[in-house]
Amino acid sequence: MNTPILDFVNRYKQSNPIRFHMPAHKGEIQGTQMDITEIDGADSLFDAKGIIDQSEKNLSALYNTNFSVYSTEGSTLAIKTMIALICAYANDKGQRPLILATRNAHSSFLYGVGLLDVDVEWIIEQNACFLCSKVDEIIVEKKLKAMQVLPTALYLTCPDYLGNMLPIEKIAKVCQKYGVLLAVDNAHGAYLNFLKENLHPINLGADICSDSAHKTLPTLTGGAYLHVNKRFDYFCKDKVKKIMKVFASTSPSYLILCSLDWTNRYIYENKDAFETCKQKVEKIKEFCLGLGFELIGQEPLKITLNCNSYGYFATEIVQMLRKENIVVEYYDKNYLVLMFSPLNTDKDYQRLKSVLSNIEKREMITIPTFNPINLERKMSIKQALFSSEELIDVDNAEGRILSSINVSCPPAVPIVISGEQIDKNAISVMKYYGVEKCFVVKNK
Repeated sequence: MNTPILDFVNRYKQSNPIRFHMPAHKGEIQGTQMDITEIDGADSLFDAKGIIDQSEKNLSALYNTNFSVYSTEGSTLAIKTMIALICAYANDKGQRPLILATRNAHSSFLYGVGLLDVDVEWIIEQNACFLCSKVDEIIVEKKLKAMQVLPTALYLTCPDYLGNMLPIEKIAKVCQKYGVLLAVDNAHGAYLNFLKENLHPINLGADICSDSAHKTLPTLTGGAYLHVNKRFDYFCKDKVKKIMKVFASTSPSYLILCSLDWTNRYIYENKDAFETCKQKVEKIKEFCLGLGFELIGQEPLKITLNCNSYGYFATEIVQMLRKENIVVEYYDKNYLVLMFSPLNTDKDYQRLKSVLSNIEKREMITIPTFNPINLERKMSIKQALFSSEELIDVDNAEGRILSSINVSCPPAVPIVISGEQIDKNAISVMKYYGVEKCFVVKNK
């Protein structure tokens, strides 16, 4: 597979040009010789007719879509674009946009619906922590049947941060039955298209989907994709790039574009790499189970350990791993997340096994249980986000309305949604996860 962007930038670098163009470092900082701007021949990401267009067509061929496009601003840009396309679709039908979503949505979704003033109805789940969802086709159909007005789209996060997978194919059929679009934040699953069993949301029936390429593919941070299913591209194809311009920088990174372009070739030339990696991770999962660890989620290239059931807080096991220079993706009091890719070596696996095997199992730690977060909405997300606000201690937040979202990344999943009235249960959850202060709408 050719790499038109990478080839162009390489040729440009090797020509030793005199740079009377942006960026101002002029390629003099180590590693920046390939950092360029939209010079002649370099094409333009949001009006692609040349090398970027060729590269995106390579991407579409890999994912078997009519069209897929690049983002150099992560899946955050792709998610906001998805929301705007859903809005345009609703407006085209003469309806006000309404999105049905699970509460483990990434903060970029909240900012997107806030900016566009989209109504959101949440699916409240009984057996899910704030990071995960256990929604299935039965829950979705029951919810759709009960709604007085059908949503424009159902928005799901799959896989979620802990590696839980949803039955996307079955949910997609329910959405099609009711004429509801299915949009999926697949930030952690760009590789799912390249397994022996193709588990990518687009392949399973989602109408539109965002991937963070950099999370699970060998791409620079910020590289992402937006994919559209062949059923939905009639509406989206002429709108995607126009909408992306609304949210995106006019100076996309060519370093990221080069890495996205290179990733196409890597995937094409290493088609079995992800299946091989999956098999290696399965062996590590079996090893962990043999030690007595409880595993969370079904995602093939992710391992999530329930450390409490092994007798530890995850923070304790993270410290043990750090002593051996092993750095994890995410941890809180309960869970520890490890992410793998084909570029992890056999030595990486052996070192991890060595450390885990030396951790003695202890008596299980009992953790508190919380009621599902189901809060009264007092303001729209947009109203709350742009209200006058004040920062207060969480202990003093009962009865107050959350304004802006103050969650770090990872995991960037809010416990309380902007515009909701905070109750005692929400305070307990926030304090358990280390949130000591929050922004609330200032009282008049």
